[in-house]
Amino acid sequence: MYKFYKNKNFGLIIISSLKSKRLKNKAILKINSKNSLTEYLIDKMKFYFKNTKIILATSKRKKDKKLIQLAQKKEINFFAGNYIDVLNRIYNASKEYKLNNILVCSGDNPLIDLEKMKILIQFHLKKNNDFSSYKNMPLGSYGWVLKVKSLKKIIKQKKIRDTEIWGNFFLENKSLKCKFLNYKTKKKFLFYKRLTIDTSKDLLLVRKILKIAKKKYPNLNDIEKILYSNQNLLKINNNIIQRIGPKNVY
Repeated sequence: MYKFYKNKNFGLIIISSLKSKRLKNKAILKINSKNSLTEYLIDKMKFYFKNTKIILATSKRKKDKKLIQLAQKKEINFFAGNYIDVLNRIYNASKEYKLNNILVCSGDNPLIDLEKMKILIQFHLKKNNDFSSYKNMPLGSYGWVLKVKSLKKIIKQKKIRDTEIWGNFFLENKSLKCKFLNYKTKKKFLFYKRLTIDTSKDLLLVRKILKIAKKKYPNLNDIEKILYSNQNLLKINNNIIQRIGPKNVY
């Protein structure tokens, strides 16, 4: 089913750095008894994508050398690029490893559903999209599939250097084909649930989910069942306000 496995020009990029202000050094904090957040995410990627290039894209800052060392330890590729311009970093990492299409995952999202991402990748390649993602999935459970040529176009056109939150650079560009798959669930209360890690409360929730889970890498359906059976967990980070990306970026 997953033909992209045979595509040498397809890869996975994990965006990570140690610059977090709300949760210091979160990328290397323990997420369970054995792994840091980044180690867990890398192992998960390697488990689901055994024959696909995986690149940890971090910055050139001295502090982020810890993440490069972690990538080397885990025997995956790495790239050190622009600290502020994340889109530039993604593009140059893709160019370095000769990729035409990529799945981008935030290093803040260890609970990303990679089974759903395989479906998204197939959809993206079949429809020849510039940008593909999901609607109605909880924040932190999905990634984004991008055409690298489109990144180059955006970088030439954009007026803003800081692209840490970069979705609107695609969605506001009318020349690009941006499409979504719709995630359907009967558990509507999860639509606006935070499964990303940006604060200590987010980290606590993810740790508790992984402790309860019967699988090492629970998918979104597993997580829904855990939260439905343990609704007290929903209160842990329900007061966290998510940062919003810039608008009118061109």
